[in-house]
Amino acid sequence: MAQLAADDVALAGCTVKPELQAKLNDLKAKYNEDAAFEYFFGENKEEPSFVKEAREIQANMDQRCRDLLEQYYQPSVEKLVVKE
Repeated sequence: MAQLAADDVALAGCTVKPELQAKLNDLKAKYNEDAAFEYFFGENKEEPSFVKEAREIQANMDQRCRDLLEQYYQPSVEKLVVKE
């Protein structure tokens, strides 16, 4: 997905920032297309490390979003108590 975005940027005549290109190269180094294919299509039951890492990052981001929403809708007690 990141590579598709970088390709779209190149097609638009723009350049990818060097720091983003470095992150993209890092992702390419971690990603094993064959292992992902075998895992997602049931040939391999062991989850590849890059898939596990992505799931953990997504779970952390989801929890952070829930925490922010909870703080927004239910402020802390200190914010609800009127100080005299």
